[in-house]
Amino acid sequence: MVKKTKRKQRDGAGQVATGAEPIVNEFTARQGTYRPSTVVDLGNELGGGRQKTYRVIRNLYPTIVDRWLAEGGPGFDEPQRRAIDHCRALWHRLGGSGTLVANLNWIGGGNPGRERGLEQAEALAQLGQYESRIPRAYWRVFENVVRHDMAAGAAGSHLAKNSAQQQAHAKNCVGFVASLIAMWRGF
Repeated sequence: MVKKTKRKQRDGAGQVATGAEPIVNEFTARQGTYRPSTVVDLGNELGGGRQKTYRVIRNLYPTIVDRWLAEGGPGFDEPQRRAIDHCRALWHRLGGSGTLVANLNWIGGGNPGRERGLEQAEALAQLGQYESRIPRAYWRVFENVVRHDMAAGAAGSHLAKNSAQQQAHAKNCVGFVASLIAMWRGF
């Protein structure tokens, strides 16, 4: 005897109809904007298998800067988006190894290591040029928010006394630095 199970039906609010925990609870909803999305897994297709699709709940703006760019406004238009993406690409070229761990794949070892080393040196030179032309306090806020995804209030804590002003100052710093880089790069 085969027992059949019924699929649980979901209502429009992201909750299972049986009254279980919602897919996106109140705390999570306050941290970002979530929407249903479809993800296609192409991994099986390469091995001759069938591709699979999955329904997921996706955070549309995973970082505070992405949320600010989606909202738009002064300092967060298309040129600034391109400048922020440019800086993110430069930081990505630097690699993810921290100061305490040596990443030996980035040095020596023939052409691939040499090319990576040159990319890293070019990225460091470009970022160093930006950092030298922007006031230290502003660059620090920009790097902490954009590169390290630090909370705006924490990044702007040295700029104001209360939380609302700290967040506003951090947002202004990020928009200002992104505007300068966009102007210098001709975005």
